[in-house]
Amino acid sequence: MGSIIIVRGNKQEIQYKTCINKLSLDDELCIYAIADFALKNGVPYPSCEIRQKVDISGLNLINLDELAKN
Repeated sequence: MGSIIIVRGNKQEIQYKTCINKLSLDDELCIYAIADFALKNGVPYPSCEIRQKVDISGLNLINLDELAKN
C-alpha cells in the first residue's frame, strides 16, 4: 500500500509512487514531485493530485522514495 502522486502540466503527466499512505499537498514528497516535474517539463505551476492507500506493488511508476534519496 502507498500513494500515487499525479502531476500534470499542459499536455504532460508524470505519475510517482511512494510507500507513504497519507500525504497532503504541502508534504515534502509532494513538493519534490512537483519540482521534479517542473524541471523536466518546463511547467512553472503544474497541478497535483494524490491518490492514497493504493496498491502500488505492481505499478511501473517513478519511485519517489528512491528519487528523493538522491
